[in-house]
Amino acid sequence: MGVVSRSVGNAFRNKVRSGAVAVILAVAIGRALAMLVSNQAVGSKVDSLKASVGNNLTVNPAGSRGGLGGGNPHGADQTADLVPAAPPVLNP
Repeated sequence: MGVVSRSVGNAFRNKVRSGAVAVILAVAIGRALAMLVSNQAVGSKVDSLKASVGNNLTVNPAGSRGGLGGGNPHGADQTADLVPAAPPVLNP
């Protein structure tokens, strides 16, 4: 029993050192928790961004670029002849 009481007493003998260790541990644990929370927040934001991005393909007639150059976009019946059916894209 003397060894246990002496070791506990030795650990708390220097109050400045004990306080500094406690502060360093508190800061380290707080930063680790902040990193975990920010990682989850960024991960959820990336997932919502991936879900909102669509795969749209617009086929315009030759000469029309960025809304300049005239012409009308092809209709659905003309687009089917130009673009073969693509397999569905699976999100990882």
